[in-house]
Amino acid sequence: MAVAVASWHLEGATFYELYSAKNLEAYTNYYYQFNVCNSNNTSPVGRTKTTPNADDDVTKVGLAIYSCSNYPFGFFNAYGNPVRKDSVDYVVHLGDYIYEYKNGDYGWGQSIGRVPQPDKEIFSLYDYRKRLATYPTDLDLVASHQQFSWKSVWDDHVGAGGLRLHMDGDPQQHHLWSFEIDGYGEMSSRSQD
Repeated sequence: MAVAVASWHLEGATFYELYSAKNLEAYTNYYYQFNVCNSNNTSPVGRTKTTPNADDDVTKVGLAIYSCSNYPFGFFNAYGNPVRKDSVDYVVHLGDYIYEYKNGDYGWGQSIGRVPQPDKEIFSLYDYRKRLATYPTDLDLVASHQQFSWKSVWDDHVGAGGLRLHMDGDPQQHHLWSFEIDGYGEMSSRSQD
């Protein structure tokens, strides 16, 4: 089974929808495109690749492995390199796909036009959605998602350590964990079974 994720923007937020295709050949590239209600309004063509079967004789699998994607630190050129070279089969992201800090706390994007939105430390589900919508403004990141199957490993920056810093004994802050899970889940290609 292959999974494709469609996204769209509405009133400043990005929303994602999951599509699954069955009965596909193993270790095969598939191309897809979405359209709006059978109109001529279409998405760019995307590509995904199914995984090999457990007993397939596969001698080489190319992986691009990333982590710690901090938008205000700089451009995501590393995401675009495998796209331009068509040099990998899959992308694995080991965590910290986004950061919750406001601009200036952990990276200064002002001088390069990369101020994460909202420009504050994020706390609500709306904040997480807005921050997740900022990252696809990087064209190399978009190209990588468009050309390769991604598997993102859950490594929550707020929940794993930062949440304790925010809570500081305040039970009203327990919702941060839920918001990050909800926001991440909306953009994630598929949860682990």
